[in-house]
Amino acid sequence: MASVNFIYRSKKETAKLNMRLRHHHTFEDGSRKNHQIEIRVDVIVRRDEFKAGIITKLNRRELEDIEEHVLNAFRDKKSKYFKPTKHWLQNTYDYYNKTTLSSHSLLGWIDNYVEHLILIGRSKNRIKGIRTLKNKVKEFDASLEMHELNISKLKEFYGFLITKKLHKESTAKKTMSDLKIIGSYAKSMGADIDLIFFTYKNPTRTNSQIGKTSLKPIVLNLEEVDAIYNLELTTPYLVNVRKWIILAIYTAQRGGDVMKHIVKDNFIEKNGKLFIDFTQDKTGNHLEMMPALKRVSEIYYSGKMPHSISLNSFNKYTKEVCKLAGIDTIIEHYKLINVMIDGEKKQRKRLVKGKKYEFIASHTFRRTFCTLYFGKMKNQDIMKISGHKKESEFLKYIGKKDVDYSVWDSEL
Repeated sequence: MASVNFIYRSKKETAKLNMRLRHHHTFEDGSRKNHQIEIRVDVIVRRDEFKAGIITKLNRRELEDIEEHVLNAFRDKKSKYFKPTKHWLQNTYDYYNKTTLSSHSLLGWIDNYVEHLILIGRSKNRIKGIRTLKNKVKEFDASLEMHELNISKLKEFYGFLITKKLHKESTAKKTMSDLKIIGSYAKSMGADIDLIFFTYKNPTRTNSQIGKTSLKPIVLNLEEVDAIYNLELTTPYLVNVRKWIILAIYTAQRGGDVMKHIVKDNFIEKNGKLFIDFTQDKTGNHLEMMPALKRVSEIYYSGKMPHSISLNSFNKYTKEVCKLAGIDTIIEHYKLINVMIDGEKKQRKRLVKGKKYEFIASHTFRRTFCTLYFGKMKNQDIMKISGHKKESEFLKYIGKKDVDYSVWDSEL
């Protein structure tokens, strides 16, 4: 008799399982000896969920299929001369992967890729983006197979994103880019994919053809930053939010990084100067000993660092602070508004007019830093803080085509 069990051996919160094959060998004299061999399989679970017996339907089905495959292979081979080895078990499992993964549906491959991202520690936002792709594919065609992704089907999916889901062209192109990443991952794992899939290019249209208006990114000018800084506030939650705004502007970090990393424990005093030391979540860049600028130092040395709030609350209350600071110039820009799609209320970006504070969110402050320091610092030095890899991307981010030295001389 033989049996297969799955074991969680890693000390990590999320990891691949081990598979153990137990069996006994009967000798000619009738005596028996028990044996067991073990390998790692490509099924990723959370430790706490596995210990509690909670496994997703996808993983449970996968484990059952692996167990059945291995036991069948063992029965086919079993004789008094056959003794399974770790090498045999690994080859048996590899053959299972080769024959089963190639037939996975597109939704199955997306699930596999999500598990891969979790294993390698990618950001929550990246994982969320791939899961959003899954929802769009499910709505388009839940039974779609990887080998069906030819040029015609890709064009059909792109059209679905534009006409049915009412996405902006940039959003649709990002979705198609994520789909290509899934295809590349599946191909690397042995999936059967039409090679023409990788030659597909999205339709290219001019801004005038798609009705897109070229707009500069929303940033605060120096007067608006000072208005926020000097604003008299007594309401505790607004005082707290104003501190987060100042920290966000003068560290040039994404909202999530500000809330998580610009905290007391990450400040370091050395040789009479104050620094911040942390690693950005999205890029993995370690900002070692980043100087704390004047207004950041003021908050730290006040002994009253802001208390933690959610990013959603920050974006909401930020608008209140900016409104009180008089940042109410009428502008035209893209904003999430409610639209009806198949009888359901969805949010889509549309070009609308409104007061400037209505458009401001956490990312505004990151762009503000990059814009205000552009021309006063070397681009490469700003990029070390902001996390941009290429200067062309940095310039595009702040809406510049080239270096602009026509900036004010006053100290920020």
